[in-house]
Amino acid sequence: MSKLVSVIIPCYNAEKYVEEAVRSIMKQTYLDLEIIVIDDCSTDRTNEILQSLSLEDSRIVFLRNETNLKLIKTLNLGISISKGKFIARMDADDISEPARLVEQVDFLTKNLDYGVVGTFGNIIKENRIIGKFVKPITDWEIKRELYFDSPFIHPSVMVRREIMENYDANFYQVEDYALWVKLSKKTKFYNIPNALINYRILDTSETKKSQADHLFRHSTLKSVYNYLFDLNGIKLDDAELDQYTYSMFRPNFCKVKPLLLKKVYKKINRAQNDWKFMMRISERWFGTFILASHTSNDLFVYFLSKYTYIGFFSLIYSRLRYVFN
Repeated sequence: MSKLVSVIIPCYNAEKYVEEAVRSIMKQTYLDLEIIVIDDCSTDRTNEILQSLSLEDSRIVFLRNETNLKLIKTLNLGISISKGKFIARMDADDISEPARLVEQVDFLTKNLDYGVVGTFGNIIKENRIIGKFVKPITDWEIKRELYFDSPFIHPSVMVRREIMENYDANFYQVEDYALWVKLSKKTKFYNIPNALINYRILDTSETKKSQADHLFRHSTLKSVYNYLFDLNGIKLDDAELDQYTYSMFRPNFCKVKPLLLKKVYKKINRAQNDWKFMMRISERWFGTFILASHTSNDLFVYFLSKYTYIGFFSLIYSRLRYVFN
């Protein structure tokens, strides 16, 4: 199972957590690694910490960008210099469990038709576990999830080199999501159902910032959904695409027009032709019904729609299954 794994860790002003993050990779039970750490012109002690770690472990490839390239260009730089058969992601503020990489290499070695493998995770704040981070497991479930959200914990992912693509700067802050959409046409996906990464929640993270800016978040998600629908032959006009995106992001539920959204969901369900997908999309519909204010005409549409009742019973079923499992 000795195949070189390139672990790419972009770093920017991460002095508080970066040593623990990098050491969690240094301590992996899988040993055949190159650990590519790239300091993107940090203004704190990140550069100093990374230099010190590189002197401890010859597997560390340390670079410092001459200018602040931001995340996407820094990731693509890491990919361009990597030499491994497998490319693994890691963030400068998360912690990988010791068996993470060995389990991922083992899976990809035994399942040659799979090209991307992620894991479940723990959600941590400071040094305390505050929840579980669960994603869909099978290829079919993961590809269905693409219609709703990113199906992987990004810093948990390992990808075969031969299918790896650069991250696209046109999808800023959803660059990983867009990559999974693209790779969905090239390979099979899997998530190992073990918590092999501790994913840190920070109020200053890029994801938190983008979610706080509702207009920007709508724009980024819309770009991914447009890409997804184009790849899968689903034709939506701009207004329909807006409606779908509003229904996928709770702060924008108030902008949903149920009559138009119903038309959009009908198109997508017809293309999917799957009852589990129908249940999932109906849950979103029911969410817009419950959490947004409506005119009397809107309520009339909701009460006459099958999505309202399917969504209600699907949510009840999901909750009961969660409680009894």
